Amino acid sequence: MTLTLAPTHSRLIARSIDSFLYVPPIVGLMMIFVSGLTANPEVSAEMLQAVADQTKPVQSLAPLFYTDSSGKILILAGLYCLALFLYQLYLLIWQGQTLGKKWMKIRIVRRDTGLNGGFVPNIFLRIIVNMLL
Repeated sequence: MTLTLAPTHSRLIARSIDSFLYVPPIVGLMMIFVSGLTANPEVSAEMLQAVADQTKPVQSLAPLFYTDSSGKILILAGLYCLALFLYQLYLLIWQGQTLGKKWMKIRIVRRDTGLNGGFVPNIFLRIIVNMLL
């Protein structure tokens, strides 16, 4: 069986797609932070001054995140990221693909058999060991 290695640009685009999927919750969290800065100008000015002077420790950034809907957005962003991570994990284990790889029509296969490797090669060796290195 002859396998063709996916071109570098296809793998890069697939990885970019996978990374881009996490952008919406990050933008939501940034909007909460900015709205906290504008909603609490006294608190934000005091905290920013403390950071700039480094004369007293900043106790918490929590007051910057208190708006009416910030709790709901934080929960939704966290659930979105968790659901996306678990779905990507499922796809990697059972299909050898992430959403980006699926859209680019590439997948991870074992070199000797051409079949999906499952948990050990797709998750443990590619993600966990690479993180440790």
